[in-house]
Amino acid sequence: MAKLLKLRRGTTSQHSSFTGAEGEVTVDTDKEALVVHNGSTAGGFPVARADGTGVTNFTITGELDAATLDISGNADIDGTLEADSYTVDGTALSEYIADTVGGMVTGNTETGIAVTYEDGDNTLDFVVGTLNQNTTGTAANLSGTPNITVNDVTAASLDISGNADIDGTLEADAYTVNGTALDTHIAGVTVTNATNSAHVSVADNENTNENNLIPFIEDASATGNVGLESDGDFHYNPSSGQLTVPAVSTSGNVTVAGNLTVNGTTTTVATTNTTITDNLLELNSGAGSNANDCGILIERGSTGNNAIIAWDESADKFTVGTTTGTASSTGNISITAGTLVANIEGNVTGNITGNITGNVTGNVTGNTSGSSGSCTGNAATATSATNADTVDNLHASSFLRSDAADTGTGIITLSHTNDYKLILDGSGGGDSRIEFQASGANRGYIGWSESGSKYWIWNNARSTGIVVDSVPQWYESGALKTMWHSGNDGAGSGLDADTLDGVQGSSFLRSDTADTAGSDITFSGGAGAITINAGSDIVFNNGNWCGDTYGAIQQHSNRLYIKGGTDGIRFREGALDRWYIDGNGNFIPAADSSYSLGSGSYRVSTIYADEVQDELGDVRRIPQNSQSGAYTLVAADAGKHIYITTGGVTVPTGLYSNGDAVTIINHSGSDQTITQASGVTIYNTADGSTGNRTLAGRGMCTLIRTGNNEYYVSGAGLS
Repeated sequence: MAKLLKLRRGTTSQHSSFTGAEGEVTVDTDKEALVVHNGSTAGGFPVARADGTGVTNFTITGELDAATLDISGNADIDGTLEADSYTVDGTALSEYIADTVGGMVTGNTETGIAVTYEDGDNTLDFVVGTLNQNTTGTAANLSGTPNITVNDVTAASLDISGNADIDGTLEADAYTVNGTALDTHIAGVTVTNATNSAHVSVADNENTNENNLIPFIEDASATGNVGLESDGDFHYNPSSGQLTVPAVSTSGNVTVAGNLTVNGTTTTVATTNTTITDNLLELNSGAGSNANDCGILIERGSTGNNAIIAWDESADKFTVGTTTGTASSTGNISITAGTLVANIEGNVTGNITGNITGNVTGNVTGNTSGSSGSCTGNAATATSATNADTVDNLHASSFLRSDAADTGTGIITLSHTNDYKLILDGSGGGDSRIEFQASGANRGYIGWSESGSKYWIWNNARSTGIVVDSVPQWYESGALKTMWHSGNDGAGSGLDADTLDGVQGSSFLRSDTADTAGSDITFSGGAGAITINAGSDIVFNNGNWCGDTYGAIQQHSNRLYIKGGTDGIRFREGALDRWYIDGNGNFIPAADSSYSLGSGSYRVSTIYADEVQDELGDVRRIPQNSQSGAYTLVAADAGKHIYITTGGVTVPTGLYSNGDAVTIINHSGSDQTITQASGVTIYNTADGSTGNRTLAGRGMCTLIRTGNNEYYVSGAGLS
């Protein structure tokens, strides 16, 4: 007797919420049965006891072979029940059926037909009694044509000249009406309503999303009763309320109360005149951007090129002219400028190219003569032959004098091809300056002093200014002061600025001595924005927590925190990602089977983990390879157990590496053979013998490769 083996156990209720490990076996204390688990199904799979008890429902997908089958309750068989013989309460089924039918008909004389059951040969004798009419001939020869009630009538043919009332089902291979097939007859039947013969009753089905074909009279010229038919793709969807019409042609008026949407390529209106009551006519509607010219095109036929009033998209201008383009043209249409005949009121801004014929009322600003054209007509009206009242409709007060002092009240723009636009000439050695006044008082000036060869920018209100001599100087409080510039910057310049751009020197970081930044500093120099030279480091002092900012490093609570982004932290070396911590905190190598934790010389002392896996799965489990026939080991079986029911296992040559192990479990009650292929040596650790091994029923053994085609095997039930 084997030593005591205890398994985890619990009630049926406790098992229902328990998910065991793959291959784990527990005990149901209520059912007194074993439960096998697969690692994912709650409650596992109960195993029946040897006597079959404890099974609530039993499902067999294959065949059930039994010497006897005793069912105390009902039997529900969806397929075929086959047996060499059947009995009912100990009576053969055929005899039981014959006795039952005989009992049903024996002594039944209601129909005038006496029936006697002969139990000896299982036959029925029928005797037709006197019916007060002929017992032979046709029904017409029967006096009074009485009603005849029978259970079943079998006849080569049945001819009924009157009505036939059938309460059950009338079944036939074919039906005809007056010699016409029933389906053909129905196709020609006129459908009427029992209440109103002029209508057909139609059910309302407006909520169904379906396309219903609309019927038509099959002949438009027909009168009277005519057939219906549905043609083409003319249908109605009651759910959407849409009527689908492939094409519409009408000689009458069409009125659309709602919006009219046309999704085709071209809309053609062939009327003589088109009237539109809309205030605005939108072209190119819905365009997010536009590269096409848009406008109104006038077809001229053989008279000439089409006329067009258009917006020229490429020129960003309106244009009127002629073109060879058509309604199907896109992009930049070639337009030849045409002539616009119209009276123009209001201001015209821009250059006018060509001749202007007619009267011009108002001011004309710009050049009205030269090679670009000429202006004819009454552009100005003189009131005196010797003294013009206006020049181009402008009075003399609108012009600046060049021969006397004058004042301009508008903005003057000086435009010339030379770099200098205004020349002040201090002839005779005098100074030249531009004065700035306010309320008639001189506020300052910009000028040149010929005597000192100096350039001044002076503020009269402050008695300060800048003088540009051999070096620029600032004049203040009656003295000139040297200004700071690139030529005198540095030690020995004698300059010591109080602030730089309004900021005190204490606000700047020193590069020549230790210093402290009192606020955040952002570097935007790109690669190498901060470089720490050899012999230097970065020190993080311990302090308060700054928050979970992406991409930050901080010393807090005597810990160094490295804060990554939403995709984690990457460790990179040699232009390659090596390891990374993903956004869920997992520590993952950047390449499969490429990097190690520790090395042959420097190993990790201890690893604490809930689960350790390799390519086969959890290293605490031995994966299963289930087989139901003769099987030859393969490389992928290393580290697994072969769960085999029959056929045995063969160990081939050239397989595995030293130290690889395979476990074999005989999942049957019969012996199975472990065969060493030619060139393979298997040593039995029990006695050192070699050769094929026998694994007894329910036995288990393990093979370990120790050399080239050399294995050692040991286990229970192994011989």
